[in-house]
Amino acid sequence: SGVTNTEIQSEFAACNVYAHKECGDCWARLYCAGGCAANNYHSNGDINKVYDFGCMLHRKRIECALMMEAARDGQAGF
Repeated sequence: SGVTNTEIQSEFAACNVYAHKECGDCWARLYCAGGCAANNYHSNGDINKVYDFGCMLHRKRIECALMMEAARDGQAGF
């Protein structure tokens, strides 16, 4: 019969990078899309509250991956 709890459906529909105020000025926001809703929930009890430590780790992973790609392409001056 499909999704019957429309309140939860609406909550997840509103859970995105544009709804998280913490993501507003983050350079990596479009790479992570606001983080994992499950991690947010398990760390804060709310899917709409960002898991700060997860954000820090994800930003560092993205930064390293971008640097490695730039170095591989010879554009980083190495």
